[in-house]
Amino acid sequence: MQFISISSFREAKIQLLKRKENGYSSCVEDICEALKDLDFESIYNLHFLVREIGDLRVIKVRLQNSEQNLSSAQGFRLIILCNKKHQHVALLKLYPKRGKYSKSDLTKHEYKELLTVYANELKAKAIKVHDIKNELKEVEIN
Repeated sequence: MQFISISSFREAKIQLLKRKENGYSSCVEDICEALKDLDFESIYNLHFLVREIGDLRVIKVRLQNSEQNLSSAQGFRLIILCNKKHQHVALLKLYPKRGKYSKSDLTKHEYKELLTVYANELKAKAIKVHDIKNELKEVEIN
C-alpha cells in the first residue's frame, strides 16, 4: 500500500505549517499517528464515507489536533481517496475545524474538484508518494 498526495493536499499542508503560532504544526504528526498502523482494508472501511465510485472511495477522516489538545471532533479533517485497484491511499485535502483556516465542510463542488485534480495528476504522474511512518516525507518512485 502506498500513500500518495495531490497538489491540493500539499498546498493545504504548507499553509497550515507556515506559522507555528496558528496551532496547526502537529497536523503531519497527527495524520501519521492515525494511519501508520492501519492496513488498506481498515483505511478503506473508515468512516465517514463521502462518495463511492467503483473501486474508489472518498472518505473524510476526523483527526485530533494534538498541539491544541483538540479531539477528533474539533481537530482536523483529512479527505482521502482509497483506490482498490492501485492499492493506494491518496491524500486529497486537509483542513482544520477551528482557527484561522477553519472550514465546517467542503461543498459538493469542492469534492468534485478534488476528484478531477486526482485523476489529472495521476494520469500526468504528478502525484507524490509519502512515507507514513516517517513524517510524510516524500519517497522517490522507481
